[in-house]
Amino acid sequence: MRAPEGPLDTRTLRGQALLLFFSYTHCPDVCPSHLRNGALAFGHLTPAEQARVRLILVTVDPGRDTPARMKDYAAFVSPALTGLTGTPAEIAAVAKSYDAAYLRQEPRADGSYDVGHTERIYVVAPDGRLAAVLGRGATEAQILAAARKVL
Repeated sequence: MRAPEGPLDTRTLRGQALLLFFSYTHCPDVCPSHLRNGALAFGHLTPAEQARVRLILVTVDPGRDTPARMKDYAAFVSPALTGLTGTPAEIAAVAKSYDAAYLRQEPRADGSYDVGHTERIYVVAPDGRLAAVLGRGATEAQILAAARKVL
């Protein structure tokens, strides 16, 4: 996977809890509020807790979501959010490891398209194990509680 600053392997983040999202920057549906709730929950963590938690967005649309676009989008959502992109094979492998699904829809007449995808937040404990999966509509309070539970 690639962050705007260069390659990033989430295994190098062991010791930190991850709030992991699969989405894309053109998502017109739940994702903006889902990501916002994650960012707001992160903001309620103490500085010591924040140092131990990473917000990660993995795109499911690598054709449009370049590292530069991911950087801009992540900065818009939260300075704490890291946006990752990669090759279709890299993204498929990461998504498969979390049982996350996505499917690019047929383009509309104007060439635009959507990507249907799993709407979950994956809470990964500092030891790398999947600790919780929060579904669509997870509130700021639920995300905060899940993050604190793994710290």
